[in-house]
Formats: sequence, C-alpha cells, structure tokens
Amino acid sequence: MKAHTPGPWYYSKNEDCIIRVCRKWDDAVKPGESATFGSFMGAHIADVQYNSGVPTKEQAEANARLIAAAPELLEALEDLVAYCSKEYPISELDEARDLIEKVKGE
Repeated sequence: MKAHTPGPWYYSKNEDCIIRVCRKWDDAVKPGESATFGSFMGAHIADVQYNSGVPTKEQAEANARLIAAAPELLEALEDLVAYCSKEYPISELDEARDLIEKVKGE
C-alpha cells in the first residue's frame, strides 16, 4: 500500500487565485473548513488555481473541499465496504473495491 499524507486535511484561500490544501498540525480549524491563507503551518497537499473563470472561483473552492475531504471519504468507503461485504456479498461492491485499490495504488 502506498500511504498518503494522513488526514485531516484543510483548505485556505488567498487573493491570488489560489486555494491551498494542507494537513494542519493543530486543531484550530475543523476538517474541510476554510482558513485564512497562510494562517496555519502544515504539510502542503495541493494548490487549486482559478484564472479567467476556468474553473470559476466557486468550482475551485468546491474542488478544494473535495480534495480536503479525500482521507475521510476513503476511510468511510473502506468501512462501508467492509461492513457490506460481511452482510451482503454482492458484486456491486466490486466497483468500490476497485476504487479503493486505485486510490491506494494497489
């Protein structure tokens, strides 16, 4: 398994068309919430840029929220697949299992 930077991840905005996704070292901001750009130190994950309306600022912020939620989404999907696999061994879970493997680089 290839490990990603542990969550939770956060995003912050600045005025230069950049939304930054980081892993914060303290708990002043809740996971997935926005903070003032540069207001916290942490592991840099990604920058989401918006220029000339492509993507729009709203789309860029939605993309940053999705990226920031990725560790929690993966954990929730793993838990759901593990539970459902015991109760309902159905092939519809194969797509979710394939996605988990893709995310983990397996």
